Amino acid sequence: MRVSESLKFVFVSVVAAGTHTHYLVVQKVYGPLLQIGAMHWNRVPPDFRQFLIWAVVRNPYTRTKSVWWRTVGRGEGRRKYFPNLPRKMPFPDFVAWLTEKRRSPQLTQTQAQWLRLIKRNVVILHLEKVEEEFKTLPFYQPGKPSHWPRLNSSDKMNVTKEVYTKEVADMVAKWAAADFRKYGYDVDSWEGV
Repeated sequence: MRVSESLKFVFVSVVAAGTHTHYLVVQKVYGPLLQIGAMHWNRVPPDFRQFLIWAVVRNPYTRTKSVWWRTVGRGEGRRKYFPNLPRKMPFPDFVAWLTEKRRSPQLTQTQAQWLRLIKRNVVILHLEKVEEEFKTLPFYQPGKPSHWPRLNSSDKMNVTKEVYTKEVADMVAKWAAADFRKYGYDVDSWEGV
């Protein structure tokens, strides 16, 4: 979570929804940001609850692939959160593991689960349209940022080798049903992901 006291906003990051990019861009363009809690934190302190709270969400299908990459492909989440998770785990097996059990660490929560703790309205931007939607925020200054880079992108990490099947897509659709419903994503958007 990052806070701008001067611009009166709170950015609540969602795991695997472009956090590194958002932090970098917003801090570079809009000045110093106060870090609250860990990199991903969803408990807005009372002093900042009157500020604009915003977050970026992502298509649950591409986000699930990104979580798989972070957890198994790159190994970062496996070592940190799930040391007993197999080192090599095909994407379909990971999705079955992820969706069969309700896990508490932030890496495996749906976006709706992560954001539910915030007890007031959150302005939601979509990663796929963040450059355009960011312009709707009240603190936006025209032309800033001039472009929105894609850092730490799953697409750059050769994640696309793993292909969704209808069965795997159905598991994700059931697990992340609230994400599809609340954030306007098409449950049939899994093909080609």
